[in-house]
Amino acid sequence: IYCSCKNEFGFEVNTRCCPICTGMPGTLPTLNEKVVEYAVKMGCALHCDINQVCKQDRKNYFYPDLPKGYQITQARTPIGVHGYVEIEDDGEIKKIGIHDIHLEEDTCKSVHTKESALLDFNRAGVPLLEIVSDPDIHSPQEAMLYLEKLRELLLYSDVSDVKIEEGSMRCDVNVSVSKTDQLGVRAEIKNVSSIAAVGMAIASETKRQIALLESGGVQEEETRRYDEVKDETILMRKKETGNDYRYFPEPDLPFVTISDAWIEEVKNSMPM
Repeated sequence: IYCSCKNEFGFEVNTRCCPICTGMPGTLPTLNEKVVEYAVKMGCALHCDINQVCKQDRKNYFYPDLPKGYQITQARTPIGVHGYVEIEDDGEIKKIGIHDIHLEEDTCKSVHTKESALLDFNRAGVPLLEIVSDPDIHSPQEAMLYLEKLRELLLYSDVSDVKIEEGSMRCDVNVSVSKTDQLGVRAEIKNVSSIAAVGMAIASETKRQIALLESGGVQEEETRRYDEVKDETILMRKKETGNDYRYFPEPDLPFVTISDAWIEEVKNSMPM
C-alpha cells in the first residue's frame, strides 16, 4: 500500500519486503493510487457514502509484528461510511449496516514454534480494506450469511480474490450479550479461520458470556482467539481503548481528494 513490493502469496519468507514496509528509520510512504480505486469500488458496491477528502492516521502500538511502532490507518476519515449489505435468511431480506470501510496496512506475519517466534515481512505493508459492520447481526447464521455476501461482492467486483486460506479475506468477530436493547460489553475474537468457524466462535463465545454474567461475573473488553478443537474462546489480552492508540494525523502523507469524476469512472468500470 505504501511501497512497490509485490503483493504475492507463498513466496520464500522475507523476499517481498523493502526498507519502507520493514519500518526502517527515515523511510517515507507513498500511497498506492490503485488501492484507493479499489476502496472506492468497494464503497460503491456496499452503497456507502464516499468521503471525498480523506486523511491517513497513525495508530500507535508496540507488538513484534509492527516494527515502526505504529500502523498507518484511517481513524477519523474512513473512505466509505453509512453503507449496507442485504442478506436473505429463510426467505426474509435483512439489511446489515456498514459503519465504515477504511484503508490500512497489514503487519508482518508471526510464526510461533516451541523455541521462538519468527517474523515474515512479506505480509508487512499489504493493503487492507477493513469493513466494519453495525451491530445488526443477532445470530451465528446471520453472521455467516453476511460474510458470504461480502465475499461474493468482493470477488465479483474484482477487489479481492477472497482466498481465506491465503489470508486475502480475514475476519475478526465482536460478540456481546444483553437482555435489553442496550449493547453488552464486547469481546473481540481475532483472525477466525473460516466462515463456518465464525459461526462456531460466536455460538461458543455467546455461551461463555451468558454463563459468566449469570454466575455474577463481569464481562470486560478483551481480545480472544477461537480454538476449534476445544470449541472455546481463549483470552489473549485485555482490550486497548482508543486513547491507548494515541491516534493522530499521519504527517508523511498528504490528504487524498476523490473527485466526482473519479467516482463515476469507478462506478462505470464495475461489472453488473
